[in-house]
Amino acid sequence: MSDPMREPRYGRPKRRRLRAVGDHIEAERNALLSVHAPRMEWAQFWPKFEWKQSQHVALIGPNGSGKTTMQIAILPKRTYVAVLATKPSDETLEDLIENHGYDKYAEWLDVDPDKSPRRIIWPNAKKLGAKEEQADIFHKVLERIFIDGRWCVAIDEGYYFARRLKLSDDMMDYWTQARSSKISFVVGTQRPAWVPLEIYDESTHLFIWRLNERAALQRVSDLGAANADVAKMAIANLEEHQCLYINKRTGFMCRTRAPLSRKTPPPNSSDSTPGKKDK
Repeated sequence: MSDPMREPRYGRPKRRRLRAVGDHIEAERNALLSVHAPRMEWAQFWPKFEWKQSQHVALIGPNGSGKTTMQIAILPKRTYVAVLATKPSDETLEDLIENHGYDKYAEWLDVDPDKSPRRIIWPNAKKLGAKEEQADIFHKVLERIFIDGRWCVAIDEGYYFARRLKLSDDMMDYWTQARSSKISFVVGTQRPAWVPLEIYDESTHLFIWRLNERAALQRVSDLGAANADVAKMAIANLEEHQCLYINKRTGFMCRTRAPLSRKTPPPNSSDSTPGKKDK
């Protein structure tokens, strides 16, 4: 007497064939990614990350993905850095102040860049209604840096700047015009739909974590990269805390993670000093 719960024998070969097809597709995908978007440990990636003064950087991914860690990890490539801080408190930024040579200011001060090359501009946000004061201070900071030139400006909360502080026009000016003043603009955001599309179009270097939004993946296709389909495939299959790096100028892509250690390498000494003309 046959067991009604037992799978019919004719169904087993079909399941094996489907499993074999799935394994074959996965193997082909992994082979394609290993060639066009290989995995790289941080020690391998760092010397290949050729970020020049005046080039912009975008970091796009959900909260907890590793955006802030990556942003902090790449900043040593630049000599003169101004981080614009918006949160009431932030352990990561406090660590930069205490252990990594960053100076904290509530607003922009006229200090010699060589005496204070790494700064965190951190207005008081520990009160309700602080947005108006923050917006005013950050607008003045961006205006001054735009005049002086040659700084790297880093913003961790692109959405907050664009939407809550209503500084999207300032951000647009930086993306589209600041390169001529040798300014690098580094912006992180959770969802690219929340900030101007120039974050894609005007950034030379993209760090993208796993995205499930169709519109965001479509923007990757529109970048004009030689391997846009590979990029979308890589993004859809990224591991936890792993990101896809894309150099839009060269077409180079790889998958990497930010280092756990915050050991700071020496800054890039080739950067020219803000507020001074080239000889």
